[in-house]
Amino acid sequence: MGRFLGCLEYIFNPTINITVCHSHEFNFLFLAPSISIQDISPIAQQEAKVKLTWVNMDNLNKVNLLPSPLNKLIPK
Repeated sequence: MGRFLGCLEYIFNPTINITVCHSHEFNFLFLAPSISIQDISPIAQQEAKVKLTWVNMDNLNKVNLLPSPLNKLIPK
């Protein structure tokens, strides 16, 4: 596993999307360099509503990161 960068605790309003069953999440961020993973490569996922993708830092602005605070925090 890569170096731990931090944790973002995020609270959102579940009334925006009535299919959401929770309003609190934790995002754990790790730096995970790899020479074998290609930019924007798909990752096997366990949940239909969750999309996991490897993204090179140079292409981070091309991805819609959620929760939105990750857009500013990850580059730092």
